[in-house]
Amino acid sequence: AAPGGGGARRRYATDCGGAGARAGAGAGAEAGDEITVNIKVLHSRVEGLNAMLEDDGQQVVKKQVGGINQACLATSSSALPLTFFGDGVKVADWAFMPYTSPTAQRLIKDILDGFFPRTLQEEHPYGVALKVVDRTG
Repeated sequence: AAPGGGGARRRYATDCGGAGARAGAGAGAEAGDEITVNIKVLHSRVEGLNAMLEDDGQQVVKKQVGGINQACLATSSSALPLTFFGDGVKVADWAFMPYTSPTAQRLIKDILDGFFPRTLQEEHPYGVALKVVDRTG
């Protein structure tokens, strides 16, 4: 574990480097393509990512409150909700992202490839527990 109780840096897609990390990075839905999201597969991948966090024990999470950085220990109840809808995805209190958006496609691709979403890397450099919420039906 790294000093400060933060554990080792998590596997983010940008951490891997080389051609393997970028293979298919530009692949995505073209205009008019239908996006199919398999919630069961995504849920399984998220459970695997969460298991990597559990292996290291408690994690330190940085939050900015009123312009001041605060650190606290993450708990299972502090998992970020990853909500899937019929036409898009939403992470915690972030703006809704339609599946056709490049940001949503990168987020889903990162998870499917076994990485923590790189969009969360700045705020959660050591990874963060995610909770899949299915609102597709």
